[in-house]
Amino acid sequence: MPHRRAPRRRAPRQRVRPQNFRRRRPGGTKRLRWRLLGAGGLSAGAALCGIGLAGASAWLIATAASHPPVLTLQVGIAAVQAFGFGRAVLRYGERLAGHDATLRILTELRVRVYRGLVRRAPAGMAGASGGELLSGMTADVEAVQDVLLKTLLPAVGVVAACIGLLVAEAAALPAAALVLGTGIGVAVGLAPAVTRRLARRAEARTAQARAVMSANVVGLLDTLPDLVAFGAADEQAGRVVADDARLTALERRGAFGAGIVAGLIALASGATCAVLAGLCAHAVSARQVGGPVAAALVLAPLALFELCAPLPDATRAVDRGVSAWRRLSAAMQAQPVVAVPDRPADLTWTSTSVLEFDDVAASWPDTTRLAVRDVSLRLRAGEQAVITGPSGSGKSTTAALAARFLDPVHGSVRIDGTDLRAADPGRVREIVTVVDQDAHLFDATIRENLRIGRPDASEDDLWDALEAVSLGTWVRSLPHGLDTPVGVAGDAVSGGEGQRICLARGLLSRAPVLVLDEPTAHLDADTAAAVLDRLRARLDGRTVLWIRHDAGEPPATEDQKRENELVRIA
Repeated sequence: MPHRRAPRRRAPRQRVRPQNFRRRRPGGTKRLRWRLLGAGGLSAGAALCGIGLAGASAWLIATAASHPPVLTLQVGIAAVQAFGFGRAVLRYGERLAGHDATLRILTELRVRVYRGLVRRAPAGMAGASGGELLSGMTADVEAVQDVLLKTLLPAVGVVAACIGLLVAEAAALPAAALVLGTGIGVAVGLAPAVTRRLARRAEARTAQARAVMSANVVGLLDTLPDLVAFGAADEQAGRVVADDARLTALERRGAFGAGIVAGLIALASGATCAVLAGLCAHAVSARQVGGPVAAALVLAPLALFELCAPLPDATRAVDRGVSAWRRLSAAMQAQPVVAVPDRPADLTWTSTSVLEFDDVAASWPDTTRLAVRDVSLRLRAGEQAVITGPSGSGKSTTAALAARFLDPVHGSVRIDGTDLRAADPGRVREIVTVVDQDAHLFDATIRENLRIGRPDASEDDLWDALEAVSLGTWVRSLPHGLDTPVGVAGDAVSGGEGQRICLARGLLSRAPVLVLDEPTAHLDADTAAAVLDRLRARLDGRTVLWIRHDAGEPPATEDQKRENELVRIA
């Protein structure tokens, strides 16, 4: 089609930055850090109280065995009560503060991951599996939660208890501190190192197997009616069972390693206490320490090793959390498919505006194959144009370019001479709305799905939009009318009804430019003709870009046919 090329305006250099990203208030991160520090301090206090409780109890029992005056035991009784009450209160405070800080962090983390996905959508999500995305939003975030709650805070308590008990043992009997230090080295240093060595490779395989199983489960549920219809449900279910068996085997292998390490810690605990018992017995006979103090030196480490028992699981949680954090970071830091300029151009649409494609070529992310090439088009305000071509010719790609879901690799898309690459993508989509042929219906009511197009739409607006797509009579016949649920992905309505609900949603949009991608693809010929007739009347005077397989029954009137463009894409 002959077309005089307008002079190109080079888009300014852009620095990629997240779009529509809410800035955290300056004090928000600092407050979360203080919350975590406070939870860590409470964890340390609870651990020290536990050690003190064990030592005071041992001293009290040993002292009471010699039948001293009751007043002599009052100090031990008070210490036991204070340590016991303090441990309970501090542990409760640590749980409360730790969960509060962790849940706040996870809330922000989920939001950031979601916004990272939004920056990639829709063009950058073509190869993404719903199951893998679900696993990332749930399992990976929970793995990070486990690092905070099951590793970081308990580790603070273990470190505080180790230091406190070593200082106390060294003050009472230096040789006991040396023995205890050896036991601590085995429980706190060697055991987690062995766990990490055994579990590191298994954790990576486990995470991958979990993602595969999640993807297959979601795929099974999404396609279950088709699988049942073609007799393939058992085969797909067998894959899920095989995935579950593979995942169970990997988790069992990791649990076996953790069991070995737990036994190592128990052995270190028993051996340390046995050596301490012999050492303290010799010290008592040599009158280096008293009997009650020796009892405390032997029994207090039991409370310490009890704190060390979860360390193997904590080490595995760290490995899982690190792997999960890498995946989440990749999602949060994903580069947007379309860049947001530092200083976006001011983009407006007036009664004299023009949307122009100038020798455009484009490809989708992660591929170098051009999805569309050599497209030139001028669409003036109030006019309509038709893009036609066979499947796979790039019609939907052209629609994505108009709304800046995608940027061209050659040529430019402009509004009033301003390259869309110089504008904020959000602003472009306020001007251009795309109604895709496979637009998504949310698991909500008809009313709620329609109001996505215009949240403040009145009841009359909703009915007008439904009448424009020949759905008014059908919706009125439903028992709940506009409040009828459409089901997951619209499975409670037919394909044609769902497509027309999405079309009505697009009509409600206040965007001045409307791109309709195969608006009657799921309709029979008679219904399609009726819908097109009503759309012609509804869209008269509105700027519309129609996308069709062929040019038959064009949506424009005879007068508009002479004025508007028909672009064929090979």
